[in-house]
Amino acid sequence: MGRNAVRAQRDLTLTWGAMAEIPLAVAASIWLTSPATRAAAPWGPDTSVAVVAVAAVATAAALVAVLVPQRSTSRRWIVALCVAVAAGAVASMALTGFGTADGTDIGVALLLAAAAVLMLLLAAHVARSPAGTRSRPS
Repeated sequence: MGRNAVRAQRDLTLTWGAMAEIPLAVAASIWLTSPATRAAAPWGPDTSVAVVAVAAVATAAALVAVLVPQRSTSRRWIVALCVAVAAGAVASMALTGFGTADGTDIGVALLLAAAAVLMLLLAAHVARSPAGTRSRPS
């Protein structure tokens, strides 16, 4: 894989990861600032916010794994697996939110669904990124 291809792959992965953080942060802020929405959170108010916070931390760890060259494929797979499991939990909350009739809950569910898809894309790219490669900015 050429230098430009590695850089393009890294940039795309970083973009997906950053885009996954945004809906997670928005969903958490909606739950934390709106008492009505917080009470209707899919897994209860505290658990839902905790799951979103853990998913945001896992996504941030994957972003760091993209930036730091990893010689070990097992480390990349562990990070990718953590992000994929967190994405599954976020997707489960999104599906639960789609089952409600309230418009605010459906909006949060759309945010969570988008975050879950982006997190899965991030996990796939972290898992299959070439070992020990890192493009230097020119």
